[in-house]
Amino acid sequence: MKATLFFLLKWIFFLIFIKVICSLLIVKLTQANVIGESKYMMSEWVQSINDHTKHFLIVAILAPIMEELLFRGVLTKSITVLAVSTGILGYFLVRIYCQESYYEIDKNTSLAVLAGIIVFILSISIFQKYNVAIHNLYAYRWFMYLLALISSLFFADWHRYMYSVPDTKTLIVYLIPHFFTGLVFCYITLNKGIEWSILLHITNNSLPVIMGIMKPYE
Repeated sequence: MKATLFFLLKWIFFLIFIKVICSLLIVKLTQANVIGESKYMMSEWVQSINDHTKHFLIVAILAPIMEELLFRGVLTKSITVLAVSTGILGYFLVRIYCQESYYEIDKNTSLAVLAGIIVFILSISIFQKYNVAIHNLYAYRWFMYLLALISSLFFADWHRYMYSVPDTKTLIVYLIPHFFTGLVFCYITLNKGIEWSILLHITNNSLPVIMGIMKPYE
């Protein structure tokens, strides 16, 4: 228990340090007119959730678990987890195609879930067929670093919805903290396991959610 608490505190403070440094950089660049100003945005659906328990379960629990499996699942070297990651990708692609919130229950939810299940079944059969080749590829350190880099880039882009910016340059700067956060989660996954990155991600998301519940979004 003490080891887990120490782990969470150590990495949470490190993530806060990253965010503070990036925030200072953003302030300097904004003052120098290098980038424009950004307005912090939250999904309208998330803002409309009046049930605090539901809000916490979605943003602080469900989202971190699904995002870790999606973005860090490819680093686990597990055929099953890799297939789950691919299945979640199938689910999200349907939600994106339908232009709907990722976690909202609506008429297309069953379609997205079905797509995810089908992709998972197809993926695990393919991955099992090429199991040896996949593990041989994962044995290369450069390949794992490349996966971590690509994963972190996509993870950063995943959070573009959080900002309303005047141009692409400004958006890129605002996504830098998310990129480094993604790298931290990749490091944790590679060195301790994806269950630890999920735990850290849940803790990381819980803090602002709890603060938001105490002080509702304006």
